[in-house]
Amino acid sequence: MIICRLGAKSIEQEEEDDDGDGDIYPEIDLLLFELDNVIDDDLKSIPDDLIYKCQLALSIWSIDGREDNDYPPSTSEHHANANRLMEKIRQTYIALGGNELDREGFVRDAFRLEQQWIVTAVQYYSFIKYYDDPMNPSHIFKLIEWTIYPIDFMGGFAPMYHLERSYSDEFGYTYVLGRKIHPHYHESLIDFGDYCPSYMELKILIIGDIIGEAPLDALIASGYLE
Repeated sequence: MIICRLGAKSIEQEEEDDDGDGDIYPEIDLLLFELDNVIDDDLKSIPDDLIYKCQLALSIWSIDGREDNDYPPSTSEHHANANRLMEKIRQTYIALGGNELDREGFVRDAFRLEQQWIVTAVQYYSFIKYYDDPMNPSHIFKLIEWTIYPIDFMGGFAPMYHLERSYSDEFGYTYVLGRKIHPHYHESLIDFGDYCPSYMELKILIIGDIIGEAPLDALIASGYLE
């Protein structure tokens, strides 16, 4: 599974960094330049080695401080770098003919918490329909999906959080942090109104909920639990 591989590679890279005295932070301009070259060189897709470098940079620039690693918390400048890089990845993907409604998205973060969970974050190239089912009339869309895998995960359903968006003529766009603890049960946790929160704002909230440091109660719940 790509997500677990990314997590393992990130941990391996962290151990290598701990053995050296170099700067652990990537050069944003170099990564942007390499992505520009992908288009200039008329490649069909972003090379795997560049994808990995971008994923590692995004993870290092998105450290909260409570993950199972020795990196210091990232700064506001790092967060801005992560957002710039993610937008460049999106632009490059679209320029290469990618579908902005692609449901695979891009793995932008992977980390461990308290030796109990592996958390992965996939960001889509635009807001896509929450359910991939033409028979489902839901008008909820999602942009980022965090999946919480127990460390001994062997398959089946894993809990998820989402940055969600809906639209109404009365209120316009509304952004919500949602949680899914069962395939048929959905909870709305925080209503941000017309404000779209950043990746790091949401990651901080989600970590607090996962480890029980700052639990989030559901504002609204729908569906059923078996």
